Amino acid sequence: MHKKENIHIENEILRIGQDDYPIGKITTIRVVNMKKKDHLKRALTSIMVGGDGYFLIAWKDLWQNQNLQLEATFRGSDETGDNVVTLLRSDNPKDFSYYQALAEDIFEQMAQIQKSGSKRGTLQA
Repeated sequence: MHKKENIHIENEILRIGQDDYPIGKITTIRVVNMKKKDHLKRALTSIMVGGDGYFLIAWKDLWQNQNLQLEATFRGSDETGDNVVTLLRSDNPKDFSYYQALAEDIFEQMAQIQKSGSKRGTLQA
């Protein structure tokens, strides 16, 4: 979990720690409560795509307790299509309301960008 003071929205950029995410490229923002089956799917996909080298990463992902995620879908810039990125993870259920409020703030920024002529995005619960 990133500290709340390290998460900022300014000048159409979402800044989380040292990472910058352009809000104008976000098409969907959502808060996800991960279940064990979701962790298992992610682990198996990592192993199938990455091979044996990803086994330890996938195993750790399967058994970690970070059940809450803030995910964003970014509009692809080429034929690879859209990309889903996990922006934040937490194992504390109390963070759900904070993640939801952050998602709504990002969605409001997306709406302002849309008014200025960019593409429209969606907020999912």
